Amino acid sequence: MGKKIYAFIERIYMFFVELLFRLVKKELTDKTRQTFKEFLQFGLVGVSNTIVSYLLYVVSLFMLSKTGIKIDYIIANVISWLLSVLWSFYWNNKLLLYGLFSGRDHLSDLRLYHR
Repeated sequence: MGKKIYAFIERIYMFFVELLFRLVKKELTDKTRQTFKEFLQFGLVGVSNTIVSYLLYVVSLFMLSKTGIKIDYIIANVISWLLSVLWSFYWNNKLLLYGLFSGRDHLSDLRLYHR
């Protein structure tokens, strides 16, 4: 189910990327297309990280508020921050950072837009 949703989002995203490139009359190479797909993945990880962080904060705050601790909001914030950083690290590593260890030159991707 998740792969179908991602594929749908990617098709919509790439439609607009291709439309943008046609409007500015630039060629959309396979390398550029892959870079934009990675950007989409990074963005989706960022959005999911925000949602996970907020949900963890709400759940932690709800659970800690029943204990009577006066600094429950600080503890809940620390818990949500730590777990959301781990979430983000895991998904960024799984989806994006594989290229760093496979010999792909990410600096050339950055130079691509400075022509």
